[in-house]
Amino acid sequence: EPEEEYAAPRLHGGYKATLTIDIVCKMPQFSMLCNLMGLRNAFGDVRQHIYLDFDEANREVYIKADGTKPLFRFDWCGPVSYDIDDEKLQSSGKGEIRLSKEEPKCMQKNLRSKLKNDRYYFNEQDKTIHVKAKIRPHDIVGWVDGALDFKSCSDPNCRADK
Repeated sequence: EPEEEYAAPRLHGGYKATLTIDIVCKMPQFSMLCNLMGLRNAFGDVRQHIYLDFDEANREVYIKADGTKPLFRFDWCGPVSYDIDDEKLQSSGKGEIRLSKEEPKCMQKNLRSKLKNDRYYFNEQDKTIHVKAKIRPHDIVGWVDGALDFKSCSDPNCRADK
C-alpha cells in the first residue's frame, strides 16, 4: 500500500491574541511600574487585540491590530509570505513559522518601530501559535521580552478581506 502523502499543515484560518493591562502587570519587567507608579490606574482598561489570517494555499499571512487604548492599531496588512518546516510538523506536530523579511510598507511603518526579533511557533494539535518577541511599548521603557499566545478564531473579525 503506497504511503500517504503528507497534507499541508492545517494552519489555514484566523487566529487572535489579546493582551490586557493585567497580563502586562504580571510580567516581571513591568510589576514595579504597575505597583509603584500606578500604571494600571493611569491607563485603565487596556486591551490589545492582534489578528493573524493565514492563507495556506498561497503561504501568506495578513495581520491586523486594534483594541481599547492599544499599543498597535492598524487595519489588515499584508500579504507577508511565510514558510514552515513541513517535515518537523509532520513528525512532532509543532513547527516554527518563518515570516519573509520582505514585509509590506504597512508592517514596517506600524509594527517594526515597536516589535523586533519576533518568532512564531505553531502547535497543530492545539491549533495555537506562540509568539516570542522584543516589544517596545514606550520610549521610556525601551525593549523588553514579550510573548503572546494566539488561538484559532472563527469570528468574522479574524478573517482578512482579501
